[in-house]
Amino acid sequence: MTNWTGLTERATLHRLDGKSYFTSLDLKSGYYQMPRDKTAFLFPDVHYQFTRLPFGIINGPAVFQRMLGSLWFTIVMAFMDDLLIPSASIEEGLQC
Repeated sequence: MTNWTGLTERATLHRLDGKSYFTSLDLKSGYYQMPRDKTAFLFPDVHYQFTRLPFGIINGPAVFQRMLGSLWFTIVMAFMDDLLIPSASIEEGLQC
């Protein structure tokens, strides 16, 4: 089982310190954007495999959260399929 704890409250507040502007994004069908080879299973003589991370899979949120955290950790804060981009100015936010 994959566990992903993400940021602690203290770490989250630290990353937001001094930021006045926030961009919020929702990744539409974000889970479907991730290839998942580990979702394969066998059914009498037939091999099935999802082509994307399906909703409802027990490790889905942790896998997705880990992927988002590893991609944009220094710029973006991710929670489930929502992204928050904190910035100190409008110009800084536009550079992201």
